[in-house]
Amino acid sequence: SLNPNSAENHYNMGICHYHKRDYEKAKKEFKRSIEISDYPDAYLYLGAMHRLEGDTDMALYYYRERIKRKQGDDDQYAKEAMRGIRLILNEIAEKEEKANESGNTQ
Repeated sequence: SLNPNSAENHYNMGICHYHKRDYEKAKKEFKRSIEISDYPDAYLYLGAMHRLEGDTDMALYYYRERIKRKQGDDDQYAKEAMRGIRLILNEIAEKEEKANESGNTQ
């Protein structure tokens, strides 16, 4: 409340809400940090929350946005976003494979 226009403050509040599993408040804070100064790591957390909620399209969107803001080859959050994308794509491929298998047995 002392500095309502600080992207870092909103990001840190988002982290607190995320760890308390209050994802709606966390999303609001992360989005605010992005609005203020395009805070790159907020994209990773938004992707993670959407993945937890089963919204793979939005998770992929936010993960990809985080990767676009990669800050060097050792950017751990960009690497984590890439892992998130791989997990989602693997899950989708497994579902499609199971659907094809069940379709072939009928």
